[in-house]
Amino acid sequence: MATVKLSDGVELFYEDRGNGRPIVFLHGWGTSGRVWEGQVATLHEQARCVTPDWRGCGRSDHPAHGNTVETVAGDILQLVDLLDLRDVVLVGSSLGGNIALEAALGSDGRIAALALLDAPQHFFADGVDKERFSAWHASMRTRRHDLFYEMVDTWFGPKAGQGVRRWTSEQLLRSGWFIDDLLADAATHDRRDQLGELPVPVLLLHGRLDREVPVTVPQAAEALLPNARLVVLEDCGHMPHLEDPARVSAELARFLEELSAKPEAAGR
Repeated sequence: MATVKLSDGVELFYEDRGNGRPIVFLHGWGTSGRVWEGQVATLHEQARCVTPDWRGCGRSDHPAHGNTVETVAGDILQLVDLLDLRDVVLVGSSLGGNIALEAALGSDGRIAALALLDAPQHFFADGVDKERFSAWHASMRTRRHDLFYEMVDTWFGPKAGQGVRRWTSEQLLRSGWFIDDLLADAATHDRRDQLGELPVPVLLLHGRLDREVPVTVPQAAEALLPNARLVVLEDCGHMPHLEDPARVSAELARFLEELSAKPEAAGR
């Protein structure tokens, strides 16, 4: 366990375990790197697993500034540079997938591959009703505790028990209020016009039962990306890495094997 100080003074917490090709795991909105424990436990023997907490989340600083997709992506690239990571695979869940995508687009070759789990991508920008989204966003200030427990319950499919649902809600409640700005920013995040310029291999994992982001979103991304593969997880919702950690770990291990078998496809 360690921290790094970013260029704007924010301290970013991360854990760094295992050896091999580096994987940087990016959690979803409001949670922390702890959501990836099931994957780290499996993959640390073949990969170097780095699990940061974003600014505003978990054990990192909770600043009032910089809570945008672009800034958090920049934080991750700073972490990559400070740890001198090469041929990095970024794995992002939900909004962490948008951050991973943003980082890859601005990485100048530092990011070699992506795995995006149930990432909204453009969906919050043009797939949801703006008035309803705005009202829901505002309600976080008036009924935050009840809302988070209700909201998180819809993130999971039938495989998830009450324990993981409560634990996830509690992580959100421990994160700062300032991360609400990230959701407002996500409502403008749309990089579809740049996907065709992203040559790195991309694994798209998506729960068929996701009630937050429909499977049509990764299907559209697969068609736009030059080197992408979509795997639909039939029994999972929006949090497959917590709902079926063994399956997600197996898919990520297979992806790593594919990258090792065809290193030229990873842009080396």
